[in-house]
Amino acid sequence: MRHGGIGCALSMVVFPTEEVGREALIARLKSPEFRILTIEEFPSIWDKDNEINYRNFILNKTKLSPERRIETLTEEEFESFRKAIEKMEGWEEGWEEFYEKQYISAVKKNGSTIIEYLVQGKNEEKWLTKTEAVTLAEAGRLHAIVVHTKKGVYLRPEFHAKAFRDLVYC
Repeated sequence: MRHGGIGCALSMVVFPTEEVGREALIARLKSPEFRILTIEEFPSIWDKDNEINYRNFILNKTKLSPERRIETLTEEEFESFRKAIEKMEGWEEGWEEFYEKQYISAVKKNGSTIIEYLVQGKNEEKWLTKTEAVTLAEAGRLHAIVVHTKKGVYLRPEFHAKAFRDLVYC
C-alpha cells in the first residue's frame, strides 16, 4: 500500500493504474529485502505456497542462472525478470478491461448475510469475497454502492439495478 495501492482484491494489492503497479513492483524488487536474494531464493520469500512452480517458471522465462542476485542483474536482465514475475502473477494485456465494466450477477449468502459476489467482467466471471467486492466498488470498478454504517460496510445495488435478494445463488 505504501507504493500507491488503493485496496485489495483477489488476495492482491489493487493499484489505480498498471503503471503505478509496475513502479511498486520495481521498488519492491529493488528494496533491501529482495535485492540481495538470488533468483533461486526469490520464490521462497515472494510466494512460499507456490515456490517450486514459481522458481521453475522464472528460470525458464528468463534463462538466468539461479545463483544470480537480483542486485547484480543488468537493466535488460532485470526487465526480463520483472516481466516474468508479471506473467507469473497473471498480468495480462487487457486485464484492466475486466475491471472496467463489472456487474454483480449473483450472490451467496450465509443466513441473511451476503458473503460472496459473482462479478462479471467483459469475458470472465469470478466469485469475490465481500471485502474484495467492497474494495472494487470503492475504486469505482464495480457497479454497486458502498454503504458505511455503525455495524460495518456493505454493498447495495445501484439505482435501477436488480436487488441482490433476486440474485441469490443456490
